[in-house]
Amino acid sequence: PWLLLGDFNEILSPTEVRGGLFSLGRTSKFLDMINACDLIDLGTSGYKYTWYRGSEHGRVAKKLDRGLGDHSWRRNFPEAYVEVLSRVYSDHCPLLLRCGGLQERQGVRPFRFLASWATHKDFPQVVSTAWNKGAPRICEGLEFVQEDALHFNKQVFGNIKARMHQTEARLQGIQKYLEFLPSESLLRLEEKLQSEYDNILIQEEFLWFQKSREKWVKFGDRNTRFFHTQTLIRRKRNKIHGLFIEDGSWCSNPDVLRETTQRYYMNLFSSDIPTQPNPFQVEAFPCLNKEGIQSLLAPVSMEEVRKVVMGMKTFTAPDPDGFPPFLFKQYWHLIGNDLWGMVRDAFSNGRADPRLLDTLITLIPKVDNPTTLKEFRPISLCNVAYKVISKVLVNRMRPLLQDIISPFQGSFLPGRGTRGNSILAQEVLHHVNRNTSDPLSPYLFVLCMEKLSLQISHRVTKEEWLPITLSRGGPPLSHLLFADDVLLFGRASTDQMQLIAATLQAFCMESGLKINLGKSRFLCLKGVSHARKEDLKASLGICHTNNLGLYLGFRTPRGRVTFTEFNHLVTQIQGRLASWKGKLLNKAGRLCLAKSVLVAIPTYTMQLF
Repeated sequence: PWLLLGDFNEILSPTEVRGGLFSLGRTSKFLDMINACDLIDLGTSGYKYTWYRGSEHGRVAKKLDRGLGDHSWRRNFPEAYVEVLSRVYSDHCPLLLRCGGLQERQGVRPFRFLASWATHKDFPQVVSTAWNKGAPRICEGLEFVQEDALHFNKQVFGNIKARMHQTEARLQGIQKYLEFLPSESLLRLEEKLQSEYDNILIQEEFLWFQKSREKWVKFGDRNTRFFHTQTLIRRKRNKIHGLFIEDGSWCSNPDVLRETTQRYYMNLFSSDIPTQPNPFQVEAFPCLNKEGIQSLLAPVSMEEVRKVVMGMKTFTAPDPDGFPPFLFKQYWHLIGNDLWGMVRDAFSNGRADPRLLDTLITLIPKVDNPTTLKEFRPISLCNVAYKVISKVLVNRMRPLLQDIISPFQGSFLPGRGTRGNSILAQEVLHHVNRNTSDPLSPYLFVLCMEKLSLQISHRVTKEEWLPITLSRGGPPLSHLLFADDVLLFGRASTDQMQLIAATLQAFCMESGLKINLGKSRFLCLKGVSHARKEDLKASLGICHTNNLGLYLGFRTPRGRVTFTEFNHLVTQIQGRLASWKGKLLNKAGRLCLAKSVLVAIPTYTMQLF
């Protein structure tokens, strides 16, 4: 195993420099060295940059120091991470390598269903017996399956690695004996053990395939080492080693981090937001026709539920009960009828077992190496049975929303997507320059935001809200909505800004939603004076910017697009095509990886150009 730690005097991406220049050529040479040596960037915890220096153009900061290790070292030290400490005597921050990681989580380990159990010939009978104990009640049936599966794993299935070593030892002993004395019975036993060994290898690959959650490479290509390494890297990336807490200090104590995180999100999600019942009126809200209402209220068929289950991703993040959709797909003949009955009763009675609503909240990093809780996105992990109910309702709602949602919204609707809104946003920015994100919740959010869209359109019709036009005689543009991303357009006057602020405040009062002023920005025409910008800032309570940055994953350059706008694509592709992946993949896996990266990554960005 190899580990390299220290000052490499080079960066890997544009995000690793602030106030200085980014050289794609120098970065490419650095990446070539990393790939040639089959190294993996260990990442850092703590400060984003490791080198600081003042210059005549301002303060420059770069990430010049890092840790690199090969995949063998990463597997031997799965809990290791690099922490960036405060600099004192040097312009470089010292690095601290913690090989043991943080102390392990204490408490009862949550149940996780392992798909590799299904490869054992006796496991279908285990599921059948356990399910019949609790049928037709879904929650009771899953509880019995969990109990019997754990017993099966302990008494029958066992540890995969231990069984592998035991079988290898038996094969070695038999083959050594056969070198001196041939035996028909030992030859038959050798053949049987080889068959068992092949089955153990499949189970091992299945185990790490499920844990790695890779979507582009298929199971069955003997890519166990790749899945194992990818799982360790994913766990390392998602693990919180330390954060800046409320008082501004860096904390790596697990107990303090746990308490701080719990307190932060309890305050965020439990705060009371005053609402008023009817401050936000619209003249006419679109309604469904008679056929649409009947389609929503129609009885749920078993085929409808089966299509929903089979359409789910087989291996998803663990739910509160620990069962992925794989269980429901693999044993549909045992579970399907009871699941359909539960969904049917939920639609007809409007009630279901409260245990189905149990939810896990997990934190997804928004950026590489997050340092504050604001740089995480909380998502809810719901039970599969609850998601089936939601998806059935979504599949019924989705075709109907096209007729009642205005064209200003581009999210979650058939025929609409990020491209339309992004193209309009790009055109607006070019116009400014010439003038010198549970299955059901998104659709409920769309319906909620439609009321804001209707109110803005109503004020435009009454000539209170003054929209912009991209060309002489062109259609007016007042707003674009994509889920919770909102772009508003209007005249740069104090009266207009006060109107926009009042409209948003009234919407928040009725809906209970809140505007994140810290992330909001406004952009003006080139001719707007600095004094006017300060007045608008005071009216809106948000800051001015000359670059909106990313919108729906697209960069929004103001003016002419240059090659530097695509540097992030090059570094992203180079990172995904790291050489260590090729070393651990077979030829088919390498080809699949190359196709996935070269097709998927550029396509999304280039659809605007």
